[in-house]
Amino acid sequence: MTSFNLRQGLSVLQPGKDLMIGLMPPAALVIEGAPDYLRHVLAAFSTPVPQEQARATIVEHSGLSTAEAQQLLGELRDAGVLTTHWVDRAERYSRHRLYFGVAGYNGDPMKILRERSIGLIGTGGIGSNVAMMLAAAGIGRLVVADADVVETTNLTRQFLYTEGDVGTPKVEALARRVAERNSQVRVDIVDDVFDSPEFAVRHFADCDLVVLSADTPQDVHRWLNEASVRTGVPYSCAGYLDTTGIVGPLVVPGGTACLECDFANTSLAAYNSGDLEGTDFTEYNRAYQAPSYGPLNALVSATQVNEALRFLLGLPTRSLGTKLLLDSMEYGVQAEQYERNERCTACGTGARERVPAAAA
Repeated sequence: MTSFNLRQGLSVLQPGKDLMIGLMPPAALVIEGAPDYLRHVLAAFSTPVPQEQARATIVEHSGLSTAEAQQLLGELRDAGVLTTHWVDRAERYSRHRLYFGVAGYNGDPMKILRERSIGLIGTGGIGSNVAMMLAAAGIGRLVVADADVVETTNLTRQFLYTEGDVGTPKVEALARRVAERNSQVRVDIVDDVFDSPEFAVRHFADCDLVVLSADTPQDVHRWLNEASVRTGVPYSCAGYLDTTGIVGPLVVPGGTACLECDFANTSLAAYNSGDLEGTDFTEYNRAYQAPSYGPLNALVSATQVNEALRFLLGLPTRSLGTKLLLDSMEYGVQAEQYERNERCTACGTGARERVPAAAA
């Protein structure tokens, strides 16, 4: 039986003459000079009201005519203030359901998320935190690939692991920790090195999205891009350079630019006439080690998970075809949009024939 109720994630306040529904944009709605009865009408829908009683409930608390009550009911529904979705506050994912409700998702997000698979290449400071948040959010399945073991120096930023995990293969420790957080999430582990496009085709072709946070070997991004074009599986990149976090681009084969599409516009193209393979990127600082910082890793991971969940739910995704640069010191965000090249050698008319995943 269909019932209407006030959307539970919306606060309703009337500190003066104006009625405030929701606290912040984009969900917030302010009705200036709202009639006094409106707050009482909304309060009456704090619990589900059967559809056949909804109009009479409005009449009872407002004094409006039947026709006026019907019009108000429609306006409140169209504005997203009244909904047919009731959330059990004791249910595990209730607060997430409330969030997605005010974020613009109509329906039960968990029906979608528990059926989805996400691949993670790299389970370090970003990958492990992404896994933790995806598991907490109730994603159905994770496929995780990494050949490293947990080290003490990892614990400043890889919050899924503990001192008891030191010396353990990361994928094994991750699977165990995820099971402790959410036993309903399936974790498939790949304790191996990402060494070619075929690796990604072999292990991630049945995922709905792949997140790449590994930064070695040098060609990992191009390998995953090739595998994505061949299989049609979308992917996103997450990482950092010095104090700047990087999220995206989220590449959807056939829908956005791929990595090779935008290569001519990148800074790498300025080196050696764009000959990446023939360019010497030897690191001459023999003591160099990439700086890594827990809060920056967390910032990148949270942004990446938010983008991934929004993408899977069909909500607007800021990193779609776009690289986001997150400044960990000033909190600014810069966006670099990737442009589609129809003659791209990877995904355009210049590409080789697409190879089905099963044939790779």
